[in-house]
Amino acid sequence: MRSLWPQARRQGARQKKAEEFEMVYAECFRGVYGYIASRVQDSQTAEDLTSETFLRAWRRWPPRKTTGNVPKAWVYRIARNLVTDHYRASSRRPTVPLDGADVRDPQEVPGDSGHLDALALQMTLATLPERDQDVLTLRLAGLSNREIGTVLELSEPAAGMACLRALRRLREKVEA
Repeated sequence: MRSLWPQARRQGARQKKAEEFEMVYAECFRGVYGYIASRVQDSQTAEDLTSETFLRAWRRWPPRKTTGNVPKAWVYRIARNLVTDHYRASSRRPTVPLDGADVRDPQEVPGDSGHLDALALQMTLATLPERDQDVLTLRLAGLSNREIGTVLELSEPAAGMACLRALRRLREKVEA
C-alpha cells in the first residue's frame, strides 16, 4: 500500500507557495499597475503589462533570493523589463497623449482638482531621460532606495543619489 504522506507534503508546499505569492500580489498590485501606467500612458496596455508581470512572477515563483523585500523588488524588475520590451517592440519612446487625458469623472471640469497640474507634471516627466523616469516612477510607486537599487541593479546609495538627481532635474524643468 502506498503512503499518502509525500502527496500531502507536495500539496502543503503548493498551498504555501500560493499563499506567499498571494501576499506579494496583494502588496504590489496597485503599485505595479501605477508604475506601468505612468510609463506607458495607456490604460489598456498598462493592464495587459500588469497582468503579464504577475503571470511571469507566478511562473517563476519563488524568487531565488528570499530575504528582505526581494520579492517586491523582483516583481518591479519584471514590470520594468516588460515596459522596456514594450517600447523596444514598438520602437518608440513613451509619449503623453494630449487628446485622451484621463479625467476621472465626466462631469469634472479639466483644471479642477489639479487635473491640468497633473497632466503638466506627467508631460514634464516624459521629457526627462529614461533612467530618471524609471527612478521617479519607482519612487512614486512606493519603493525604497534599496528596492529601487535592486530593480535598477544599483547599490542603495547610488539609487538614492539617482533619485535626488532626477528630482532636481524635474524641479528645474517645472520651474523653467
